[in-house]
This record gives sequence, structure tokens and C-alpha cells, in this order.
Amino acid sequence: MQVHQFHPTVSFGDAISNQILSLQSLLRRMGYRSEIFCERLPTHFEGRARHMSQYASYSSSTNVLLSHFSLGYSPAVLDWLEKVPDRKVIVYHNITPHKYFAGINDVYLEAAQAGREQLNHLSKVTEAGWGDSTFNCQELAEHGWTDPKVLPIVFEPKRYRIRPDRKVLKRWQDGLNVLFVGRVSPNKRFEDIILTFYYLKRFVRPDARLFLVGAAQGMETYLEFLQALVKRLDLPDVIFTGHVSGPQLMAYYRCASVYLSMSEHEG
Repeated sequence: MQVHQFHPTVSFGDAISNQILSLQSLLRRMGYRSEIFCERLPTHFEGRARHMSQYASYSSSTNVLLSHFSLGYSPAVLDWLEKVPDRKVIVYHNITPHKYFAGINDVYLEAAQAGREQLNHLSKVTEAGWGDSTFNCQELAEHGWTDPKVLPIVFEPKRYRIRPDRKVLKRWQDGLNVLFVGRVSPNKRFEDIILTFYYLKRFVRPDARLFLVGAAQGMETYLEFLQALVKRLDLPDVIFTGHVSGPQLMAYYRCASVYLSMSEHEG
């Protein structure tokens, strides 16, 4: 038996992609042949994953296909998933409610809406549903899966045993550093983090800094709103880093005095 995985796309540093890679590593250590397949395969991931068009060479009714779900699938993926003979399992990472994307990104909004609508259908064409939290499993049960199970997030300590970036450490290791790590998205309530930091800096610790570490691709409108808020509050010590490397991320964690999250929705 082989155990393969599918997700519409993958990227280094993305939480779901990290989980997919960790699961692949675990499955291979357990003796299973395990490959990753995508609808959109980034060039930097070639060699680590394959396009879904190649799956016919691997597909078998004795295999298990773990299909990760976090936004709506395209019609091509839905058709493909229905037709492959493998034993299919949805791995549900939850879907950010579409209301958060209104006026910010219509593509994300439509994909989030479609994803919610597709859940009922997917429960009929897959053998099982797994969620990476009890909360996610409750949603699967509401959409037709019988007895969904929690698939814990695989944590590989070796991924974090990397040398932190020296330049980041040297520049920011002094003072009080507040940190949040996550993609720039409205459901994570970056504005509330900034407002909380404003109070901290003005009334408690004038020497404090805030590091907001994460990519903003597709969320440029929201990022502009946040940057305008920072300017209006006169907070030059709020730093949007954008996407960072593994060593840089480890350095920001090493420099942090406190981690602050105000997120309203996490799967």
C-alpha cells in the first residue's frame, strides 16, 4: 500500500505545506511510498512534489490518498478526485470565513465560499474525514462525515534546529520585542495587535518594538490599511518583515520577549 498526499499548491514556509512535508517524512520512515501532488506546482518545489496529471502512474484502489482541504477546489480537482480509485481521506485544515476577505481579495472570498459549499459533496466521495483539531472535526461532522478523527499536527524538532540569522540577532536582540508570526490576513486581526502594542509603547514600555513576520501576497489592500494605521498612530517601531527564511524566523523567535496573537479564526 502507498499513501500519497494532494493539495492545490505547496510552498516552503507555509503551515499546511510544512505539515504535508512532515507527514511525508513520517510515512516514509514507516515504510510507505509517499509522494506529494499539486494542481499548481511552483518551480521551487520541483523535485519535492509532482503535478496531479502524473498521479495516474501511482493511483491504485489499494492506495490511500490524503487530500488536504483549506480553500475550495477547482472544478478540475473535484472531477479528478471523484475519478481516482484510491481510498480517499479529506484532511481538513478549516476554511477562513469568506466575510474576512470582502473588499480585500475577491479571489480568496469566492474560494472560501466555494470551499464551504463543497464540504457536503466531498463527504460523499471520500471514505473518511480527518481534522487537525477537535474544532475542525466538529465541522466535518456537521457536513456529513461519520466519526471524523483528529490527525495531530506533526512536529519535527529538527526543522527548528537551525542556526538563527546573525544579522537579525545582532540588530534586534536588545530591548522589549513583541512578536507575531503568520500570513497577513484579516482574520488574524493585525489591527488589534497594533492597537495593543500602541498602548504598551505609549503607557508602559516606550522602548518596545513590534515584529509582524509573514507574507502579504494577495493581501496588499489589507497591508496598506495596516501601514496607514501604523503611520496614523506614529509607531515607527512596528516592523512588517514580509516572508523570511528559516534562519531569520528562528532569529526573530530568539529575539522575542513576548508572543502576541489576536486572531479571531484559526482551524
